[in-house]
Amino acid sequence: MSRRRIGRIMKEKGLVSKYTVAQFKPRKSKVNESEIGNLLNREFNQDH
Repeated sequence: MSRRRIGRIMKEKGLVSKYTVAQFKPRKSKVNESEIGNLLNREFNQDH
């Protein structure tokens, strides 16, 4: 069978191959710079 025929049959059945599903790709972020702000103004103290 050709890949096109298999693709058509899979499409009719609502199947998606694991290979074609987009995988998570981590992005490099800058060190010690968080995009999420300190909205609650939390201050942590290690002594307690």
